[in-house]
Amino acid sequence: MSISPDPDRRATKRHRFECPLEFRGGQGMTRNLSTHGILFSTIEPFAPRQRFAFTLQPYHSSPVHCLAEVLRAERQSDHYDVAALLTVVTVDRPVPGLD
Repeated sequence: MSISPDPDRRATKRHRFECPLEFRGGQGMTRNLSTHGILFSTIEPFAPRQRFAFTLQPYHSSPVHCLAEVLRAERQSDHYDVAALLTVVTVDRPVPGLD
């Protein structure tokens, strides 16, 4: 008997979460979120290993400030889907932007 590997090998479960986000030079919309990562769509290109600061703007809630590192960015017909690892998350003060 063979056991097929689990195709979803993520360490934590992803949750569908749609929320506007803003970063230096652009904006996007989240698609899903986990305790360690985020997937969002944007018209701005990103590169693997690129670090960036962004702010989530949840509806009816305080902004959430984050620092992340891009794992992958996949070009779609009219946008990019960007998967990133969250490295800092705070609600009390913005994370300094990266140059």
